[in-house]
Amino acid sequence: MVTTRTDLTVQPATADDVPALLPMLAQAFSTGTVAEWAVPEPADRLQVFTGYFRFMLALGLRHGRVDTTHDLSGVAI
Repeated sequence: MVTTRTDLTVQPATADDVPALLPMLAQAFSTGTVAEWAVPEPADRLQVFTGYFRFMLALGLRHGRVDTTHDLSGVAI
């Protein structure tokens, strides 16, 4: 299903946005076949992906390559 929202604006993310964006990214990518293959132990998976996305957000922010919606409901690195 495709949902169109016209009330969202995209803007560059800042370091202040990371606490809100990090759990969203980690949760979204810590499920599924690839996540299970990459981190076989379910108890460790969320922690590993949180660390991974903390690094990716820091790297992306350093190069101005992180965008988010104004309400922090979406992010692109």
